[in-house]
Amino acid sequence: MKKLIPLIITFIMVLDHLLLANMILDPHESTIKIFFTKSDIVGVKSRLIGKVLSFATDETIKETMLYDTYKEKSRVVVRLYDKTGIKKNDTLYIIDHKNLVIARFTVDSMFISNSFGFLLIGYGNFSQADIGFKVVQKIVDEHSSHAFVHVTRGDYYMETGDMGKAIYEYKNAIKLDRGNPAAHLALGSIYYERGMIQFAMKEYQESYKNMYRLYDNEDKFLLLKGLTAIRYKQVYESAIPQKLKKSY
Repeated sequence: MKKLIPLIITFIMVLDHLLLANMILDPHESTIKIFFTKSDIVGVKSRLIGKVLSFATDETIKETMLYDTYKEKSRVVVRLYDKTGIKKNDTLYIIDHKNLVIARFTVDSMFISNSFGFLLIGYGNFSQADIGFKVVQKIVDEHSSHAFVHVTRGDYYMETGDMGKAIYEYKNAIKLDRGNPAAHLALGSIYYERGMIQFAMKEYQESYKNMYRLYDNEDKFLLLKGLTAIRYKQVYESAIPQKLKKSY
């Protein structure tokens, strides 16, 4: 029995830590619609991820930041219901009791507090926000997960040299998720290699619109490299009007 006591204590400590890590949230309350203007009646489907715990201005986290409200609101501390799907540089929103967006911010970091569980630190302008306000994350196109499957298939066909099937899969991904930057980037690269400069530029530009959704830094590099390479060709190797070259 004496040997079991340490194991029981350890189990209780682990269980307690897990319970603290995420606040309990009714599944039916996790998906809500938020509004960016008072006249908006349609709303944007979003996921409730936590609530504002405090505001801070210091560059380093101090214990008082978890309890005190600072005069200048430039840093927010959010207590999370669930950290799944949240990462550095994501854009999150703070809403009031009417689900109206009153602040947006960028995720800087996440950590675990012994007292509050998972916490998130973000930067933004929080002049209209207050402690206790809800924090949400916009739900990306519901079809985006299916689009990812087509992108993966396209990558496979690219690796095996079947460009026709690769293009087919990337285009299917875009049908499901028009802003999918990975699919547009891949198509741009294929068109560029085939000398279809105008088509490549169009795809690169579409990818650039949502470059923040490219998680791999190498993909971001390839996108910017592709855009630059096309502009170089247009300026130094093409026969377009001089005025257009100058603008490029």
